[in-house]
Amino acid sequence: MKVIYIYLLLFLSVSNIFAEEGHSKAIGPFGGIVTSVVEDNNGNVFIGTEGGGVYKSMDKGNTWLSSSSGLVNPFVYTMAVSPHDGSIFAGTKTGVFRSVDNGKNWARESGPSTGMLIPFIIINRDGVTYASIWGSGVCEKDGRDWELLNQELQNTFVNGMSFKKNGDVIAATEGGLYKIERGGQKWKFVGLIEYLLPTIVIDKNDHIYVSAWGSGIIRSIDGGKEWEFLSKGG
Repeated sequence: MKVIYIYLLLFLSVSNIFAEEGHSKAIGPFGGIVTSVVEDNNGNVFIGTEGGGVYKSMDKGNTWLSSSSGLVNPFVYTMAVSPHDGSIFAGTKTGVFRSVDNGKNWARESGPSTGMLIPFIIINRDGVTYASIWGSGVCEKDGRDWELLNQELQNTFVNGMSFKKNGDVIAATEGGLYKIERGGQKWKFVGLIEYLLPTIVIDKNDHIYVSAWGSGIIRSIDGGKEWEFLSKGG
């Protein structure tokens, strides 16, 4: 089903002009570039858009409704759903917003992310939330309050994060990878300092995949000790 959602996103960006020429017509919404897609604990699908806020589908993408009440900034770059309590988080151009009522209403989270661009949010199985603050590192919410989590993080431009099976967090930055242990307070350098890393994925075998700007995809199967290039970028 998640594959269907990915294909749906492709349709969301297609113009109505294509429909007039006999091609498939997008089923909506037309609310800006789609930046993120998540599914909540009830099977509802949410998309974040750059300029159009948040949209919600309760019928697996057949129909969509705006779901942006209280979301004062419509530039949404990342979304995440807490497996702990079902809260939905949205990272925007001016901070983190949270919904506790299935996207009906949003409220801005206080703390170090206020007024800042949030490229990425990730939540572990215990409900601990990590948000990257562009140019200012990472903040963590473990309970009610957000706190900066930047000790030993040498590059504070964090593009993405992913969890290992043991709960450790690996962060992809504008200059290499960094790791923080589950519940830890200090980051450790992993490698690839010479590369700008836009994205990171860790699979079920703890193999780390990163995209490196201009160098394609790089993989490590031993926790970052050795790396191999899987493709060449342009």
